[in-house]
Amino acid sequence: MFETTVQRALIRGRAPATIVRPQPVEPPWPEVTVVVPCYNYGRYLEDSVGSLLSQSEVEVRVVIIDDASPDGSAHIAERIAQRDSRVSLIRHETNAGHIATYNEGLGATQSEFVALLSADDLLTPGALGRATALMRAFPSVGFTYGRPVVFQGEVPPPARTKARTWTVWKGSDWIADRCRIGRNAIWAPEAVMRTSVLKEAGLFDAEHPHSGDLDLWLRMARISDVGLISGADQGWYREHLASMSRTTFAGQITDLKARRRTFESAVASLPNSEELFQQAELALAREAVRTAFAAQAQPSVREDVVEELVAFARSTWPDADTLPEARFLRSAADPPSSMAGRVVQSARERLELLRGTLKGRIRTWRSHVTGV
Repeated sequence: MFETTVQRALIRGRAPATIVRPQPVEPPWPEVTVVVPCYNYGRYLEDSVGSLLSQSEVEVRVVIIDDASPDGSAHIAERIAQRDSRVSLIRHETNAGHIATYNEGLGATQSEFVALLSADDLLTPGALGRATALMRAFPSVGFTYGRPVVFQGEVPPPARTKARTWTVWKGSDWIADRCRIGRNAIWAPEAVMRTSVLKEAGLFDAEHPHSGDLDLWLRMARISDVGLISGADQGWYREHLASMSRTTFAGQITDLKARRRTFESAVASLPNSEELFQQAELALAREAVRTAFAAQAQPSVREDVVEELVAFARSTWPDADTLPEARFLRSAADPPSSMAGRVVQSARERLELLRGTLKGRIRTWRSHVTGV
């Protein structure tokens, strides 16, 4: 009851949504195909595929696509497929890249539902059953997602497996929330799609290599409703320390530019496209300014990185210099002449950094509860 009340309160003021208690389902269980693209992640395949084969209340089929991995991933996948008839293997002789690999598996799917799981990620127990139950109860829902648990290392932390509520948005309302926030709400392992909606919307677009998932969700939401599982953790997302470019300031510039292009193309044909894109631009500009301020406080960050973030904000939102987030960037460019003034400014900047960190954590917690 507490989570439902909190969820309703947090969603209030955003796009309207239907929130209901999960409904029981009966056999026959739906068939779900899970496409597992793999490149040099052979060491994780056993655990990843194992998390799929142990799913309940679904008939699961697993398609591993090895994209010419030089680490012997295909041999591991072959052994898994030989042990279990539910697993099949597609082996590339030459590397095709992630977009082509995704589309090969998704495009060949004939089952009612489909999911895409990276070979280094896992699904939590019952994740597919929970997601398909929602979509069977709401035939208008084209894809469903939930909370992912982000972890590092070899062993994932415990996961919650009891769904407390289902939330369903009209696709147009979900798109409006995404534009207002300017960010994706889905990490990937926690999403399950209705195959017919996926194929109607189209597969991954090679024009969006850095934000193809966001582009896909927005296109699917244009023709279907969107579902959310609350209370249960739907997937484990493995974060690699060696490949966390998206968390660096330079990597965030690439990400911001990619999201701007994606929002522009995804909403272009909608009736209120201009308003939606302006909301996305404002959200992206504010994020760029916040990121520039955080980068500015790091002595190891090059000045040109900060300048590029500010330039992105200004090109995206001409009034970026008037945003509340920009006030400390201006003060840093024109420091007080007195020692007392510099001490006060430093204290204010430290307080603003702490405030930004706390707001970021609150945004993350809120997105886990509400899915938006």
